[in-house]
Amino acid sequence: MWQGRSLWEVDSRVGRSWCLRAILRKREKLKHHVRMEVGDGSRCRVWLDPWLQEGSILKQVGKIVLYDAASQRKARLSDFIGPDGEWHWPRVSMELIDLWDRVQEVSPCLSVSDRWVWVPGSQDGFFIASAWVLRIMASSHRIGHWGVELSWICHQGIGKGVRRKLWRVL
Repeated sequence: MWQGRSLWEVDSRVGRSWCLRAILRKREKLKHHVRMEVGDGSRCRVWLDPWLQEGSILKQVGKIVLYDAASQRKARLSDFIGPDGEWHWPRVSMELIDLWDRVQEVSPCLSVSDRWVWVPGSQDGFFIASAWVLRIMASSHRIGHWGVELSWICHQGIGKGVRRKLWRVL
């Protein structure tokens, strides 16, 4: 079913598991709350994962960048990072040149792996106003490689059974 595809591109109507289908249907809400924090670039797919603030490059610009950069759809960000952490970003088209300004704002850190993180809120952090959601946080499941709590899922209407299996998909 996955065939090397990202969580963001798998069709939500496929698969035998009702749990997986439920998670895939909720990913639109999920993608506004998380992004890939760049480390060494080995886990991040340059065109598919939301590592820039505006989200996935492929969604922003379109397939033209694949041809312009002479790159594969599933290329890793590490393919564009040099051995000293400097960017090797192609600047052969207007789209790639426009992206270059945003790419330079990201500083790779070769000593750590890429990881999923919460997108900071309006006050540069993850804040919860509701006491009900705070109560949920106390009993939420943690996902170690993300380093974040996914308690907001309860607030988004994702059931307990789906919540328990979300970590396997991500």
